[in-house]
Amino acid sequence: MRKCHLCKITSRGAIMKITGPEAPFLLKIAAALLAASLIIFSTSVSWAQQEQAAFRALASGDSAPDISVVPVAGGAEMLLSFGGGDNSKAPALVWFWFMSCENCVKDMKFMRDIQKKYKKGIYLFAINVDKPLERAAVKNFVKNNGISGYQNFFDKITENTFSVSYDASDKFGINRTPAIFIIDKTGKIIFSAENDIDFDEVEKNIETAIKKRRD
Repeated sequence: MRKCHLCKITSRGAIMKITGPEAPFLLKIAAALLAASLIIFSTSVSWAQQEQAAFRALASGDSAPDISVVPVAGGAEMLLSFGGGDNSKAPALVWFWFMSCENCVKDMKFMRDIQKKYKKGIYLFAINVDKPLERAAVKNFVKNNGISGYQNFFDKITENTFSVSYDASDKFGINRTPAIFIIDKTGKIIFSAENDIDFDEVEKNIETAIKKRRD
């Protein structure tokens, strides 16, 4: 029987030596496998980086995107645009939420207070991100929890076999709810927060946005 000398690891265990008549062929296979592994790894890293970049939450200084939404009260899909520099255009607060989010429900008291205090100085948008099957329940929830003073919308959701996309949430880069954004009259975001929201900071930035409108 012919002795096979395919692999021989040095005593340090760091170098693999391939010997014997099969060596050239095996080296080619090893090189091809290594190249394929590097391509797959590089592609995976690239996709991960792109996905991370795509879902970076917008922050202060970023421009607020145009978003597609559906009125909770009923009606056709519509486009919301922010800013434009017109002094007659008020700043905006955009709040993302869903029914099963404990912090969202907890924060509704603060959202009601903001609506009462600032409704004449700032546009108030509440965007629900529950799935379409929950929309009837969301309508009742909005009515019964005192946020009907907001302009209430559902996020535009597109579903296919492999994925679900949320127009407004994806464009704002929402990772967690509740999420809140304050946008000045020029369409620039001046404040953003997710999950654990400091409402003293929210009010401070609303007042800043309203003051900038008057300047």
